[in-house]
Amino acid sequence: MPSTRRSILIGSSVAIGAIAGCQSVNLGDPREIDLTLRNYTDKEQPLRLELLREDKNELGEASVLDTEYTVPAPGEGDDSAGTIRETDVVPERRYIVRVLLKNGRHEQFHSHYYPDDSTDAGIDISIYRDETTENLFVDFRAIS
Repeated sequence: MPSTRRSILIGSSVAIGAIAGCQSVNLGDPREIDLTLRNYTDKEQPLRLELLREDKNELGEASVLDTEYTVPAPGEGDDSAGTIRETDVVPERRYIVRVLLKNGRHEQFHSHYYPDDSTDAGIDISIYRDETTENLFVDFRAIS
């Protein structure tokens, strides 16, 4: 067999093997994102949470989660937050996260969720009251 033909065959075999190897990397189920809502105010906080895919233009295609929650207030004498936790809520991918607080001024807050290589995929949202203005606000700092 001439060396040119052999080179083409070897190169083709390597390319097909590489493509097949890439195909098998993500054959398992995709990771799911956990959701934690924390309330550090003295009253329960009703809210609407939306997760929208960044790669879709139409709202109907982009909407992955559109749910109402009421996050409890911390217990009496409890310095921690009232908390709601849900596991495996949505597949892990990039999202726009929107929160509409229904107490107070009905303000909407948003952030972006970007998956990373950590072992825990999660969206962690905290509700606080500004001590100066008494207005509610949402903290997204714990988003991975």
